[in-house]
Amino acid sequence: MKKLFVLFTALCLLCFSSAAFAATNGQVLTKEEAVASQVMSALTKTVSYEVVSQDFTPSLQQALDKAKLNEMKKEVRTKFGKMQDMKFVRLEKFDQGDRVTYLASFAKQQFVQVEFLFDVTTDAPKVMSFSLRPLQVQQQQAPAQAQK
Repeated sequence: MKKLFVLFTALCLLCFSSAAFAATNGQVLTKEEAVASQVMSALTKTVSYEVVSQDFTPSLQQALDKAKLNEMKKEVRTKFGKMQDMKFVRLEKFDQGDRVTYLASFAKQQFVQVEFLFDVTTDAPKVMSFSLRPLQVQQQQAPAQAQK
């Protein structure tokens, strides 16, 4: 009976600790999604550089100043058009940061992969880099019918 009680107690502790780890990861992902949404709003809408750059790492702030962000915004509008939708695809966790991938659709480009790299060594996740890459959907050709 004692062995059964010890086993039950160990299982309960294991379940509660895994739930705590999942809650922490969920909170970080929620913060990263909010930052990603704000960066995309800066590229496609009217969120200012001053607001969005607060979530950049110092190296990204140096590399991407206000003028470069405005250039990037014009390029996104010209190349992709207005953003219609953005859906979460994948979260990859690494020692020093996270990679969060989204699939966005724009007026001129149906599928665009949007990828953010976050530094998670600070109190709040900071964007280290981000990229937008158009994806081309290849249609499969029907196999040729065997000739007689």
